[in-house]
Amino acid sequence: MSVKFLMGNEAIAQGAVHAGVNVVSGYPGTPSTEILETVAKNNDGSVYV
Repeated sequence: MSVKFLMGNEAIAQGAVHAGVNVVSGYPGTPSTEILETVAKNNDGSVYV
Protein backbone atom coordinates (compact mmCIF):
# COMPACT_ATOMS: atom_id res chain seq x y z
CA MET A 1 0.00 0.00 0.00
CA SER A 2 1.42 3.36 -0.99
CA VAL A 3 0.83 6.70 0.70
CA LYS A 4 0.15 9.79 -1.39
CA PHE A 5 -0.33 13.29 -0.01
CA LEU A 6 -3.01 15.30 -1.83
CA MET A 7 -4.26 18.86 -1.81
CA GLY A 8 -7.97 19.33 -0.99
CA ASN A 9 -9.28 19.46 -4.56
CA GLU A 10 -7.11 16.51 -5.58
CA ALA A 11 -8.57 14.50 -2.70
CA ILE A 12 -12.10 15.39 -3.84
CA ALA A 13 -11.27 14.22 -7.36
CA GLN A 14 -9.79 10.93 -6.15
CA GLY A 15 -12.77 10.36 -3.87
CA ALA A 16 -15.19 10.94 -6.75
CA VAL A 17 -13.36 8.48 -9.00
CA HIS A 18 -13.18 5.85 -6.26
CA ALA A 19 -16.89 6.39 -5.55
CA GLY A 20 -17.67 5.47 -9.16
CA VAL A 21 -18.70 8.73 -10.85
CA ASN A 22 -19.27 8.43 -14.58
CA VAL A 23 -19.16 12.10 -15.67
CA VAL A 24 -17.14 15.08 -14.46
CA SER A 25 -17.65 18.53 -15.98
CA GLY A 26 -16.69 22.11 -15.29
CA TYR A 27 -15.60 25.33 -16.91
CA PRO A 28 -12.26 27.19 -16.85
CA GLY A 29 -11.53 29.75 -14.18
CA THR A 30 -13.51 28.26 -11.33
CA PRO A 31 -11.96 26.98 -8.11
CA SER A 32 -13.11 23.48 -9.07
CA THR A 33 -10.97 23.42 -12.23
CA GLU A 34 -8.26 21.55 -10.32
CA ILE A 35 -10.76 18.76 -9.61
CA LEU A 36 -11.53 18.41 -13.31
CA GLU A 37 -7.84 18.42 -14.24
CA THR A 38 -7.01 15.79 -11.63
CA VAL A 39 -9.77 13.47 -12.80
CA ALA A 40 -8.66 13.92 -16.42
CA LYS A 41 -5.02 13.21 -15.53
CA ASN A 42 -5.83 10.06 -13.54
CA ASN A 43 -8.67 8.80 -15.74
CA ASP A 44 -8.42 5.17 -16.79
CA GLY A 45 -11.10 5.69 -19.44
CA SER A 46 -14.06 4.92 -17.21
CA VAL A 47 -14.99 8.57 -16.55
CA TYR A 48 -16.29 10.97 -19.19
CA VAL A 49 -14.47 14.28 -18.62
